[in-house]
Amino acid sequence: MKKILSDRRFIVPAASAFILMMIFLVVQLVMSTRAVNATLAGMAIDKEASVSGRWNDHEIRRLQKDIIWFEQLLALAKHDSISLVVNLNDSVVQISLRGLELLQTKILRQYPANFMVSAGEATWMHYSRISQIKNEMAGIPKRQVKKVVAFASAGNAHEPSEDQENQRPLYWKITTAGNLGVVITGVKMSADSTYVLQSGRDLLKYRANEFLKDPFPSEYTPTVYLWLDDRDAKAIYKAVSSKGNVLFRN
Repeated sequence: MKKILSDRRFIVPAASAFILMMIFLVVQLVMSTRAVNATLAGMAIDKEASVSGRWNDHEIRRLQKDIIWFEQLLALAKHDSISLVVNLNDSVVQISLRGLELLQTKILRQYPANFMVSAGEATWMHYSRISQIKNEMAGIPKRQVKKVVAFASAGNAHEPSEDQENQRPLYWKITTAGNLGVVITGVKMSADSTYVLQSGRDLLKYRANEFLKDPFPSEYTPTVYLWLDDRDAKAIYKAVSSKGNVLFRN
């Protein structure tokens, strides 16, 4: 071992690799910090729209959140399309149409657990408004296409088999026009009626993919990761338009 460590043929490449790795990490940190600062700088709060300037007061902050939440729900009820509502405060995700709740499901797991809990007033006001889906990505098609045999006799009729893509748990990532990211993962239920959660593995896979796609992000997108019942998650995903409205609360 000592002989290997004292060998220059080993030391020079190892030291070079270490220095390059440190430079890479520093550059990534600087780029990420710039992206965060640039995003937060654009969140100018309208002081006249604020209920109170005492945001650090817990009761005032809770009251202000409740007022804005109900105002946004009323505004959402005026839309004619199905909307996605992510309520981290009650740990539920639901879809609604003109104020009528169509489906609600419990959040099985959330990461980060305290997503935006300590956010300042300007940041919270920015993300608590109704926003449209800017782009989305999912592992299954939005609408399933089935092959149908025309004029099939009753003896040959059979139920179409479910698409193999729908056998896999849902992966659905959306980014709103307000620059909020939501990643929803479907969780299958085992034979003994318990959920098989592998959130650690899912997070590692998602983070690795994001890093490979954009190692130096120019824009900061706060993202919350949610795990839902797979059947409910797929029903919500297929019901919400690719340009649907999203309402968020923490």
